[in-house]
Amino acid sequence: MTKISLFHAADEKRDADYKVAVEKCDAMAGDAKGNCIAAAKQRFGKN
Repeated sequence: MTKISLFHAADEKRDADYKVAVEKCDAMAGDAKGNCIAAAKQRFGKN
């Protein structure tokens, strides 16, 4: 694999992991949900 394809694979994995984390947050409500989503954004480098 080339460096570019490895980068894209890592990027896709990070996006998928972020989506899973946010889905787990959906089970929460209120401030807990907001904090969960904020933590997921910080962990996976989303703005």
